[in-house]
Amino acid sequence: MGDKTAYGPVVTANYAIFTFLQVRPFYSTKAGYGFKTVYASFDRVSFDQAWSFGKELEYVKGSTERQPCFQAPCMVTTNGIVTLSEEDFLAAATKGYEFELVGKSGKVTGKAAALAFREALKLKSKLGPTIAAPTINAAPADLGAQDSSRKFDEIL
Repeated sequence: MGDKTAYGPVVTANYAIFTFLQVRPFYSTKAGYGFKTVYASFDRVSFDQAWSFGKELEYVKGSTERQPCFQAPCMVTTNGIVTLSEEDFLAAATKGYEFELVGKSGKVTGKAAALAFREALKLKSKLGPTIAAPTINAAPADLGAQDSSRKFDEIL
């Protein structure tokens, strides 16, 4: 049986002049619970970590793309996936989810609305019988030695 995925709506988690952060919560029979991130700005920002209230989250870096433009600076879009435990996802469905994406060149904070997580859960219930997704109980002990074989495109 193939992977089944239930997506919530895309919501804006942070907005400022010339920058935005959007998230899209999901449940996948392959990857479990989490949300996709899209950050766009004129700065060259690349993230490699995600945090929420002092807890490091599993973050898988996706692509970074420079949008076509005719004069500098140009818009840069960075994608990623944050995976959550079922407990964190269910809590996010009631009170929203605050987090921070961090990289060598900067960080951005965001808050995703609870409604987006609830919508993903509603659609999850319509997926039908599935094999339980893997749960993420804790971050690896040595975060510097994470399994880099887990790629953005392989998660969903």
